[in-house]
Amino acid sequence: MIIEWAILALTVLAAGTSIRAVTSRRAVRRATGALAGVEVAIPCRVAWKDGLGRHGFMYRKLTRQSHGSVFKRPARRPVTLPVGGRALLGPSWRPGMQVFEYRAPGGEELRLQCYEAEAHLVATLLRIPDPTDYT
Repeated sequence: MIIEWAILALTVLAAGTSIRAVTSRRAVRRATGALAGVEVAIPCRVAWKDGLGRHGFMYRKLTRQSHGSVFKRPARRPVTLPVGGRALLGPSWRPGMQVFEYRAPGGEELRLQCYEAEAHLVATLLRIPDPTDYT
């Protein structure tokens, strides 16, 4: 019984380490592409009652387009997110994730959950003016 638990723990540790390594490499690639001007899609979860019509998180992609940052969902129109507000960045209950408690200039409140490695890129897409607002 103890050996089975030890094997399970080692398997979980190895899987978690490899997932974080892959996520980190992808985040670096996306950040490099965004700096080069390429449209990148950042996987994230967004909760926004006013814009999405739901209280809970929806998981899809956040991208920057010519008219602003857009949250793309399958089989529905993309939703343009309000940009230029303030945010508090905190830990998530999911390992390797961060949660933005974002308040748009118009007073709308959003919650965005993204990978730790991509928090700075998400803040850039949301055009948060002061980096100390989300660190």
